[in-house]
Amino acid sequence: MSKRVLACIVISCCVLALPALAQDKQPSQEEMAAMMAAATPGPHHQAMTKTVGTWEMSSKMWMAPGAPPMESAGTATIEGLMDGRFVMETAKAPMMGMPWEGRGLWGYDNTTKKHIGFWFDSFGTMMMSFEGTCDGACKVLTMKSTYMDPMTKTTKTMKSVSKTVTDDHTVNELYDVAKDGTETKMMEITYKRKKT
Repeated sequence: MSKRVLACIVISCCVLALPALAQDKQPSQEEMAAMMAAATPGPHHQAMTKTVGTWEMSSKMWMAPGAPPMESAGTATIEGLMDGRFVMETAKAPMMGMPWEGRGLWGYDNTTKKHIGFWFDSFGTMMMSFEGTCDGACKVLTMKSTYMDPMTKTTKTMKSVSKTVTDDHTVNELYDVAKDGTETKMMEITYKRKKT
């Protein structure tokens, strides 16, 4: 481990320990070890960093069940942040005849054992917060987000299922989840790694 990475971990641990220090309580060795474990990238982070690169994107979007899909193509660039702790996606494609850009920040929280993320794009002013889990090999990642639908002004739930076909091919499916649990597929995005 490099001195720079070790210094960052120590600083992070000190910041996390501030509430305890404010109460004149020194963190125990077990507490310090727990903070170090929370800060150390693991297998889930390694799986995320495999997505770093430039991707060709093709999407299908269904405006209503049974309707023909609207199709578009674009690109996505995924970069690693903070020594593999997070990845950031920037996607660009025409949508409904207009230019569109979306950004996602994705990670894995060692403490909660959950995959987490935020998504925002140029078709809105909201930020969607996602949380979920993956299968044992992190080949299928399932996350959910609860958000305010701007058209109906009601709270809705979206489910995202990202499937790794190969290291160079993934498919992301987005579903609307009704209050009774019924799922309706809204969108499917295929990512293929751009060859240089």
